[in-house]
Amino acid sequence: MQDFKKELFFKETFWTSLYPNSIAVLDGKNVFLGIRSGIVKLDLTTKTLTFYKDDK
Repeated sequence: MQDFKKELFFKETFWTSLYPNSIAVLDGKNVFLGIRSGIVKLDLTTKTLTFYKDDK
């Protein structure tokens, strides 16, 4: 049986007003969120995030 313990990694984030609208879970490490101005990559192992935005 698996332990589905919940853990909060990203409490104080910048995207609250950017309306997250989609999510893609690639594996146990990489999660991508689609937001109004771009994409946020969450790394669940290092507990870091990277913001990607198109500057066109």
